[in-house]
Amino acid sequence: MAAPKVTIHPQRIRGSASELERQLRQVTPQLPTALAGTWLATDTAPVPADAKFVDTIKGLFPKTCDVPQCTLGSGAPVTGKDLKVGVVLSGGQAPGGHNVVAGIYDAVRRTGPNSECYGFLDGPHGIFSGNVTKFDDLMIDGYRNTGGFDMIGRIRAPQDRDAGAV
Repeated sequence: MAAPKVTIHPQRIRGSASELERQLRQVTPQLPTALAGTWLATDTAPVPADAKFVDTIKGLFPKTCDVPQCTLGSGAPVTGKDLKVGVVLSGGQAPGGHNVVAGIYDAVRRTGPNSECYGFLDGPHGIFSGNVTKFDDLMIDGYRNTGGFDMIGRIRAPQDRDAGAV
């Protein structure tokens, strides 16, 4: 199976906002202690695939199979380790969905000056179809402190819709 062609799409910029939304964007939520410190990026060994599925997994994910994991945690910052991180959302709406994405973006940006953060559009489908957008301060700040997942979207699986899930 060939890897999908990656298409960088224009950002979903929020064009207008109410006075309340503008004020909410200025609020800095309190971070949990575990997330409030300096971020450290470390490479760890790849997660081994189950032996009976290794060929299938390598066929489906040729560019990511056997690639070291990157773990973010607290500690001294690592210099010279610029990251490229992708974010995908799946499932139902969440009141803090945009702040989760903003927190990931902020953490990635702190790991190195050339680190980049991308969003896969419309849930897991964006991974398989290669539809992504690159985050920047303008886009993230437009959604910061607003609920929902509409920044990059998400699509629920047909079986979730058929079961009556919202």
